[in-house]
Amino acid sequence: MSRKNLVLAIAALALLALGGLGYVLFQRFHNGQAPAPQQAAATAPAPIVTGQVPAPVFLVMDKGAVIRYSKAGLDIARQMEPAVKQIEASLNARRQSLEHDVQLLQADTATVGAERDKRIAALNARQTAINADAQKKQDQLQAALAAANGELSKAVTEIIPGIVKSHGANIVLDASVLPKADPNLDITGEVIKQLDQKLTTVKLPQDALKN
Repeated sequence: MSRKNLVLAIAALALLALGGLGYVLFQRFHNGQAPAPQQAAATAPAPIVTGQVPAPVFLVMDKGAVIRYSKAGLDIARQMEPAVKQIEASLNARRQSLEHDVQLLQADTATVGAERDKRIAALNARQTAINADAQKKQDQLQAALAAANGELSKAVTEIIPGIVKSHGANIVLDASVLPKADPNLDITGEVIKQLDQKLTTVKLPQDALKN
């Protein structure tokens, strides 16, 4: 796997792990910003809207670019790269060994009957174990990314309200859901710039990456 493909694979996993950052909606009311939904539910009944609903003012953010190009996102990818390579090398070595033994059995016409069935069953068991370990490693990588991206996501969600307010907007959409958007609405660069000032490194949970 090339370095470019490896980084893209890491970014793709990161996108999955960053589920809470799909899109951010900030609606401004006359008396200030509304409380978080869970807080509102706990402290007061659902409000009755009596005034005019503000017109939507949109901004756009490319969350994938935030992950790929921010200092924190690049730091996560830097830490992930050796772990991904090590896991990939280990699984490939086991697959190659299994393929070699399968070819040996195919060439061994002298082994028949119960003995051959026994060897086939052992090979199948090895294949099942490899597949299970591959899934386990993928789950571990995603868990590690989820933990790291949780910190990155928290920093981004703290940054966005100020940017939204400065533009007089009330809705931020993820660029990935839009076929096309006016570049003047794109705040991705602003988000990355402020994120780089706020958060430059994120430590991956190493226990999740151990073989």
